[in-house]
Amino acid sequence: MSELISLNLQNLEKKELSPIVNKKTIMKEYGISHQTLHTWMFKKNLKHYKIGTGKTSKVIFKRKDIDNWMENYSV
Repeated sequence: MSELISLNLQNLEKKELSPIVNKKTIMKEYGISHQTLHTWMFKKNLKHYKIGTGKTSKVIFKRKDIDNWMENYSV
């Protein structure tokens, strides 16, 4: 099953990027929905980190992990 991904590269190339990002930033920069990000995390094994427990927990990503993961899905 093949998925088409449209990346918002103009936004990524113009600014200095933090090495750690949250879910909201990933969704905005890559132009994806929460459901797509969730699929990448749990079905496509996108590496992520959970900080805290319960309702106050946060999910973060390392940009290098995202870059490495994208390389595995290059055509």
